[in-house]
Amino acid sequence: MKFYKFLILFFILIAFFMSINLIELQSISKDNTPLVIKIITPTKSQDYIISNPTIKASFYSKNGINLNSIKLYVNNKDVTNKAKIRKDNLEYTPDKKFKRGTQIVKIIVCDKSNNKESLEWYFTVGTPIYKTFKGNFIDSENINNICYEQFENELYKNMEDFEDNILYDYLNDENIIKRIYEEEPSSIVKEKIEQTMQVSQSLYCIGIKDNQIKCKDKVKKHIAVEIILNLLFGKSSELYKKLYDDGTIYSTPSLDYEFSTTYAHVLLTGQSNTPQKVYDSFKEQINKFKQNGINKDDFERIKKKIYGTYVKEYNDVTDISRMFLADYFKGINSFDYLEEIDTVNLEYTTQILNDLFKTENMVLSVVRK
Repeated sequence: MKFYKFLILFFILIAFFMSINLIELQSISKDNTPLVIKIITPTKSQDYIISNPTIKASFYSKNGINLNSIKLYVNNKDVTNKAKIRKDNLEYTPDKKFKRGTQIVKIIVCDKSNNKESLEWYFTVGTPIYKTFKGNFIDSENINNICYEQFENELYKNMEDFEDNILYDYLNDENIIKRIYEEEPSSIVKEKIEQTMQVSQSLYCIGIKDNQIKCKDKVKKHIAVEIILNLLFGKSSELYKKLYDDGTIYSTPSLDYEFSTTYAHVLLTGQSNTPQKVYDSFKEQINKFKQNGINKDDFERIKKKIYGTYVKEYNDVTDISRMFLADYFKGINSFDYLEEIDTVNLEYTTQILNDLFKTENMVLSVVRK
């Protein structure tokens, strides 16, 4: 009886040790420890990416990574050979810039125990400009905020990145609607227009039509026009002091030169109970400058003032985004203003005064109270 008990116990012990060895053998042949892949950059679903971002991901397994097993696919194309693969991470920068839109990335990794893991994610190249109607729509309510965010997050390190990723693709999209405009006549339609509305003070707007739209030196011309406007009707000008002292005007008028690829004009806007007097005085001042010439000392003083204004615009991120955005639509690099201002001399400014500030191209618009 004791012999049978001993025999049963013996077989139980043998079965126990065999089961332990079998478990250990299975654990050696296949390790079920999870293989982990982590996204570094661009993150999953990230938007507003520059067009050639560096894709980075890391991976880990306690059994070690089989580097020969790693596969990287970008937009369903195998780019493994172009990626920098290390023992615990990989890095890939595309040779060419991505087209705007969604980019899909997939990584496949195996460890030395043949555990296999894959991870797929996407990110978007471009800005909210492209999100609604491809090539045809800009969200006017948030476009300045878009640019502000790009600068604030330092996604665009230089002017080239800003141009390429904010507007280049948009302006060169084959799906953009090509707008064809009628040829603009050189003459004005009507010299004066007037209407009555509920305003506290009468408003005036003096416009000067510029027929020389296709100008090679757009920046240089713009600077010269700003100098002339400040000399004619700026806060330190003779005309401003005269009209302010006799109560014709109450504040410095807004002085602007607006231009694009299809139009260009000078605008002076302000408040006055006698807009016609302002208009006539402004024309007289133009003729006076043409007859007597521009004072050299006044020219240099205003030129320095304009330069200071340009530099000051770079103190604010919002001003920078607004300026770069507006200038790009005009085909201008905003940094050119700081360089071109040195090329604007008295002779060139006088030429712009004679060519642009013509009384036959001037109009007056009045809104009376």
